[in-house]
Amino acid sequence: MQDVVDYYYTRAKRSGFSAEYQIRAGEHTLGGVRDNDGGAYVVTFNKTAGGTAVDIVANNGR
Repeated sequence: MQDVVDYYYTRAKRSGFSAEYQIRAGEHTLGGVRDNDGGAYVVTFNKTAGGTAVDIVANNGR
């Protein structure tokens, strides 16, 4: 799972978003905002039998 989290973290930072990774009650999340347009995202990661499931929620802030 860590490789998948690292991938999304790096993509977010390169796109100008902040990135904060947390684990709460066993749920892994990554979220952030982009100051220049108010865009925001949250990504959740869950272990599966075949790897890691990724759910993304994002808006462009406009």
